[in-house]
Amino acid sequence: MRRTDRTTPAEPPLQARIERTQLRLQVAALERALETSERRRQTVIDRYEHLLAEREAAASESPTSENRAESSLKRLLGLSH
Repeated sequence: MRRTDRTTPAEPPLQARIERTQLRLQVAALERALETSERRRQTVIDRYEHLLAEREAAASESPTSENRAESSLKRLLGLSH
């Protein structure tokens, strides 16, 4: 008797499937962490731009307002004590 050739590929071994699944899960977790990091970074950028806009507006109003905007920026960046 002759064996017929199979046209479907053999299923990979269990260990290879487990490793592939683990890698997919790690990639998904890293992608979520990257998205979270990007959102946080964008939030900081938005806050900084908002503070700069406030500072420019305050500078056009009065010199003492500029000092308040500067201290707001320092608070945001954690530079004030």
